[in-house]
Amino acid sequence: MELKTIVSKRAYLFSLIYDLFHVPSLQENDHLYIYNMGDFSKALYIGYMLERYGLWMQAVQEIIGVDGSGEVEKYIRILDSIDVFRWELIEEELRILANKTVKIYNEYKDKIIREVSRILGIGKYYERIYLLMGFNPMKGTYGSLLYVRDPEYAVVSVMTSPDIDAAKVVDLLLHEVLHGLIRTNNVPIPDEIEEEFIDTLCPDGYLSNLLGLSRDLVVGKGQLQHIIRDYFDQKLYDRGIKLPDYIRQTVNGQYHI
Repeated sequence: MELKTIVSKRAYLFSLIYDLFHVPSLQENDHLYIYNMGDFSKALYIGYMLERYGLWMQAVQEIIGVDGSGEVEKYIRILDSIDVFRWELIEEELRILANKTVKIYNEYKDKIIREVSRILGIGKYYERIYLLMGFNPMKGTYGSLLYVRDPEYAVVSVMTSPDIDAAKVVDLLLHEVLHGLIRTNNVPIPDEIEEEFIDTLCPDGYLSNLLGLSRDLVVGKGQLQHIIRDYFDQKLYDRGIKLPDYIRQTVNGQYHI
């Protein structure tokens, strides 16, 4: 899984727009009418048109420079016209972080594939991962899985402060990629617990610790987390036991795995 980073104003703004239209909590918790002023009204218009005509995936391909479509060019031109204050400085810092992220990812890539294969039984991986690096001026680091073209590539966005530890970016990147790999490999994890399941693995979960990407452990305290903790504490992956199988046997079908 070769990692390619993309740092550009275009990619950053597109990622913001994608999340506004696809992450329900943003619309539930924020007053979107406030955004309908100035340049950001252009962003909302772009999102509306991409949603209306089903052009999100073509736009993602245009952003990463793969299989672009003439249908989205006029919207990308509007996107390029939007100003981001001091973008040249932000971009410079994000490029430094992107280079560090690629370096850390390459150091851990073989270990990631080995451990994910042992724990989840995953055998098929993407040839490439495109990582769109965006700027988050507030606290926290957030990611989204934008697109998967199986088996060629996955596209992930990460919004973060440029001064974050690059290992944290890799940890979050892995979280988002796992969403795609679980579906690509038909790992028997129900949709209703998928987010909770992956959250308990990474970022800053038991898989994060096992890989050495983080020394922190930030997980919930429910039954699922308890089962996953026992799995890692007993190192059942060393005995050839897959985590989904262990969960299914432990909960006796409660989660319908």
